[in-house]
Amino acid sequence: MNEKDIFNSTFFISFINDKLRPLINKTYRSNSTNTLIGQSLAGLPSSDILFNHSATFNYYVIIT
Repeated sequence: MNEKDIFNSTFFISFINDKLRPLINKTYRSNSTNTLIGQSLAGLPSSDILFNHSATFNYYVIIT
């Protein structure tokens, strides 16, 4: 983790892309639309992902 990645969002994005999305797509019917929802403390790394890696998700719901 570097100084600019204070919420460890790089690890979070890697986990979602490498582990979670393949598991969801294998287990459930899904489409190519992806939404990230971050509430309370999870809103901070979600905001970081929105501003620095916005192409990762189609939609963002951030509730702080």
